[in-house]
Amino acid sequence: MAADIRQCKACGKLFHSLGNPLCGECNDEMDRRFVKVRDFIYAHPEAGIPEVVEKTGVPEKNILAFLREERLVLEKASGLLGCERCAKPITGGRFCDECKNQLLKAFTPAANVVRKGAEPAESEAKKTPPQKQSSRKDDRQGMIYSRYRKG
Repeated sequence: MAADIRQCKACGKLFHSLGNPLCGECNDEMDRRFVKVRDFIYAHPEAGIPEVVEKTGVPEKNILAFLREERLVLEKASGLLGCERCAKPITGGRFCDECKNQLLKAFTPAANVVRKGAEPAESEAKKTPPQKQSSRKDDRQGMIYSRYRKG
């Protein structure tokens, strides 16, 4: 992938990009803000977004971006985030599960067309069993929790 020159969405500086809309310095700053929010949430699991904003100094728009990126997830759908397709309340990301499934079905035939000339499908014996995901109870961090482990 070739690097192209872009203008950073945060500071306006021109930089060579491989797809990230932020320059290296702004990207590092966003990572520092995420760590600050994540650490605060681990220390204060019942904190809501207004308290996180007040105590960490991280703007609400950054916290909402972390939720859209699914770096953070709301404990329950509260109406703060809505599906970009149907506006149904969601806990994180851009789409509700129903819309994700519909989009996946819509794109699956296109994926099969690309694969026709590729290798034959894996045999059932070669497929690895799905790994058990941790339950939300284990990861619960109050109103918001991080999908990333501290450390």
